[in-house]
Amino acid sequence: MKRGLLTIAFLLAIIIGTQAGDYGRGRAVAEDKPAKASPPPSFRADIQPLFKAKCWRCHGETVRKAELTLHTTDGILKGSESGAIIVAGKSAESRLFEVLHEGEMPPDKKDPLTPEQIELVRKWIDAGASFGADPGAARSGFSQHDVLPILLLRCTACHGRQKREAGLDLRTRAGILKGGKSGPAMVPGHPDQSLMLKRIHAEEMPPRARLTEVSVKPMEAVEIEKLTGWIALGAPEVADEPDVAGTAADTLVSNEDRKFWAFQKPQSAAAPTVKDAARVHNPIDAFVLQKLEEKGLTLAPEADRMTLIRRATFDLTGLPPEPAEVAAFVADQSPRAYENVIDRLLASTRYGERWGRHWLDVAGYADCEGRREQHLPRPYAYRYRDYVVRAFNNDKPYDRFLLEQLAGDELADCEHATEITPEMSDNIVATAFLRMPPDPTWANLTGFVPDRLEVMSDVIDVVGSGIMGMTFKCARCHTHKFDPIPQRDYYRLVALFKGALDEHDWLKPDEGSLGGLNSSFGARTLPYVSTTERQAWQQHNTQVQQAVDALKAMPKTPEIEAQIKAQEARRTSEPKVMALWDRGEPSPTYIYRRGDYQNSGTLVHAGVPAVLSDPQKPFEIQPPWPNAKSTGRRLAFAKWLTQPDHPLTARVMINRIWKHHFGQGIVRSVGNFGKTGDPPSHPELLDWLAQEFVRQGWSIKAMHRTLMTSNVYRQSSLVTPRSLELDPDNRLLSHMPLRRMEAEALRDSLLLISGQLIEQVGGPAEPVQVRGGGLVVAGRRRSIYSQHLRKELVSLLESFDLPVMNPNCLSRTESLVAPQALHLLNDTGVRQLAAQLAARVRGDVGDDSAKQIDRAYWITLSRPPSAEELAESQQILEQLTAQWTKQLAGAGQAADASQRALATYCHTLMNSAAFLYID
Repeated sequence: MKRGLLTIAFLLAIIIGTQAGDYGRGRAVAEDKPAKASPPPSFRADIQPLFKAKCWRCHGETVRKAELTLHTTDGILKGSESGAIIVAGKSAESRLFEVLHEGEMPPDKKDPLTPEQIELVRKWIDAGASFGADPGAARSGFSQHDVLPILLLRCTACHGRQKREAGLDLRTRAGILKGGKSGPAMVPGHPDQSLMLKRIHAEEMPPRARLTEVSVKPMEAVEIEKLTGWIALGAPEVADEPDVAGTAADTLVSNEDRKFWAFQKPQSAAAPTVKDAARVHNPIDAFVLQKLEEKGLTLAPEADRMTLIRRATFDLTGLPPEPAEVAAFVADQSPRAYENVIDRLLASTRYGERWGRHWLDVAGYADCEGRREQHLPRPYAYRYRDYVVRAFNNDKPYDRFLLEQLAGDELADCEHATEITPEMSDNIVATAFLRMPPDPTWANLTGFVPDRLEVMSDVIDVVGSGIMGMTFKCARCHTHKFDPIPQRDYYRLVALFKGALDEHDWLKPDEGSLGGLNSSFGARTLPYVSTTERQAWQQHNTQVQQAVDALKAMPKTPEIEAQIKAQEARRTSEPKVMALWDRGEPSPTYIYRRGDYQNSGTLVHAGVPAVLSDPQKPFEIQPPWPNAKSTGRRLAFAKWLTQPDHPLTARVMINRIWKHHFGQGIVRSVGNFGKTGDPPSHPELLDWLAQEFVRQGWSIKAMHRTLMTSNVYRQSSLVTPRSLELDPDNRLLSHMPLRRMEAEALRDSLLLISGQLIEQVGGPAEPVQVRGGGLVVAGRRRSIYSQHLRKELVSLLESFDLPVMNPNCLSRTESLVAPQALHLLNDTGVRQLAAQLAARVRGDVGDDSAKQIDRAYWITLSRPPSAEELAESQQILEQLTAQWTKQLAGAGQAADASQRALATYCHTLMNSAAFLYID
């Protein structure tokens, strides 16, 4: 009994934050301390009025920042989202005194406590933080929510949803009482009689020999004390508090918080009237001209046709136009000549490869698990990449595109379907979007709960910044410092994904994937390829087996044995897809105070950020179909996110499209539309575009046409002294920016102009090769189809700022460093491509140097050389030929000098700024 009383005392000390004494009244008694000349500060007379005057505006009844309320004793004792704020008798260890003493509160520095008032708080805490005779100071409050997080963390890997060893389920109080084969796991009120505690004290549970196997650690002493104390109190259970987030009763987010521009629905805006009306082709021009004219500026002159088609072709396909295409456009005098070019480019399969690559940056696409130091292949990730390319080529509406990637598994019941259509299979493949962040949990030693939480955090980061333009990840450990995102709302978002990403019920990548396509499938694959594909696979393998059987029936000879082996090698593995799906029965979600998974706080419910909610329209979650085991949480989230008037979804995507056409977004911080992000340079234009995007059925191709047919897009890159002075950063779009090719566009263009590009669409990734010195090279397909490994990036691509994807890339850097030029100049592969370009030029026009120069210009730069360039180039070719003749004469290869000279000249063009930059 004595031990039980001590346990309860220890427990209540944790809850209230006191050391010893009268726990029922929330008061600590200082022992063996000398009497003081003056009585300690009174809570009612001294501290409560101080809190009311200085603190209640942020931590009172109506506003409760960081989930802290100081207007009741219960609220003070409960503490904030970060934990207890008072350790009675120890001001130096009390968070309340710390933030006051260090000047952290109030954060706006308005009406802070005086040094004398801070000293009063210190004395009150050091004297025991007594609340006097206030009956509200009594706070038992101990419930299942204080111990279930411990059991989820330490026990349910073997006694939970997936495994119920000995028939025991420890996820709920009822399950604990029901017990398993050995009877009830606890006896309320009697810790010493409770079987689970006996096993824990005996170090039988969790079994020490199996800890690494299930990525679990034993209970710590403080956790055992909590569990013991809960049982001693009778294992009290309380009803869940109602979810008020986003409603009128929400004290953490107010209507005032929702007034920030990015949290408001896009507003209708009419195109303004401008002076230079002749330059207005569509409303984009009017919005941009309005800002320019306010500064006394206007658009730059229209770009010439050769510049324009090169710009448009690179923008939409990531490759240069063919000389014949340029010539045809220059000669076409029809009114819709330019519009026809745009339509032709949008209809090309190259379009989906170009713009699919942009989206794969957002998703953080990689063909391997783990971070840079790990290297577990994802053999089926390519199906997601191909899905993205198809989606862009087919102009899949953006709202549907998001719906499939966020909740494709909840759009149709594939498990019970008699036929899997291509659309149903695509829905499942699309969910690999949520599997793309780096994941080291395939290894037991890197598969513990903290490692899993990192993966979940990356998913929230990718969805939050990439789709919603918000930095939700900042609220993982505490309420967001700048945006109205309580820590509560971060974990409500986490709960939306818990049906599939549950730190206490984890599907880890399978190490069998190390063996490649013919190895065992990982735990994260599903068999839901289309019925047509499955039947083709079955038919193929049946034919192989028939051929093998026929050969085995023949007399055994070395030739027959070789044929049998050859036929057996033709067998293919069962087709599957990498996917994420809702498995139902997610564990409850608790706030992790300060992000610490061992310091659980308030239980939260799945939901969306309150600042983006309409208090009059509650967020509702429904099962995706009758009797579904899936929770429907992600589907509800995806539908909420794709509402036509959502404050962020259309804005963020149209801003991203704008960035890829104009070099920078209307909001430059493409992944941060919050208060620390850049404000929009043209807010009315952004809203007009967002609404136009939705009006045109969320069609991305329609938005390309709108943007690219504007005179803003068609202007030249000419910079005048006046525009440089008044628009130095080109935020007003006084000219078209000069942009360097991205890494993939550069490599693909080098392959294309040299005649070496293999334009095979889709399929497994083309493996990369690591050569001596660490040089990583790819094959001859487009770069989007090269294997993307975080550990081994293709060297040419890495030199030109290909991102690693940890977890994704919202905006690529554009460095200008010497190794880039040295790579293009000295790389053997680039030199070979230059020689192949020279062979192409010679094959097209023969040995006439003037024609060779002209042809080389058309292929590389999409224009003819000027008279001056032609004359200089002829002189250079003559000099190069002479040098190569002299160099090769000794080897008897002087006849090759002219071809070597042409290759060197082509290599020079490949290194030129005119080739590398899009005007």
